[in-house]
Amino acid sequence: MREASHRILYNIANFSAAMNGISPDMTIGATVWWWKTLLDVSMWTVAALTLVAWMLWLLPRKKKEQ
Repeated sequence: MREASHRILYNIANFSAAMNGISPDMTIGATVWWWKTLLDVSMWTVAALTLVAWMLWLLPRKKKEQ
């Protein structure tokens, strides 16, 4: 298993197009796409509006019980 893994990794590193443009001093950073940010903001906005709507629906019921 160790030898098979070694051969696969050696072939990818030395004979594959997967390593084109990769150098020892290269840094890889994560990027956040604009649509991912938009989805996150939309999710939190809907969650907040749902919480407010639930509170507004629940508060009149408590007042009626008293």
